[in-house]
Amino acid sequence: MRIALDFDGTVVENGSYPKVGKELPGAIDTLLRIQELGAQIFLWTCRGGKEHAEAEEFLQKRGILLHFPRFLQGAAKPVADLYIDDRALGAPLTPKGMNWAVFGPKLIASIAEVQETRAGSALPARTREADSRRSR
Repeated sequence: MRIALDFDGTVVENGSYPKVGKELPGAIDTLLRIQELGAQIFLWTCRGGKEHAEAEEFLQKRGILLHFPRFLQGAAKPVADLYIDDRALGAPLTPKGMNWAVFGPKLIASIAEVQETRAGSALPARTREADSRRSR
């Protein structure tokens, strides 16, 4: 699963740009967990140049392996299975950014379910059983 991850207001508090803000509680723990589940995370942010490099470094120092590094300046919308952004409709927010206490458990459960389905079969159990009987 490919995940496009925003940075300011999503991983770190809003309001510090161009500096890297304070880490939002639960963000890194959640990202590490979904990475363990097989998610490929890439940075999708408006930060460019030096500021983008600082965001990458911030994540990498905390154990987040970034795939397909990308940023908005001049880039097309990246292909991803999921976009995590504090500006997304329905994103749980605090005054400082994304509320990972609410969002994190839902995200982990959803990704675990998708990965389980992909590891097994996309077919319902009854269909797999019927296919199995037909092949005997």
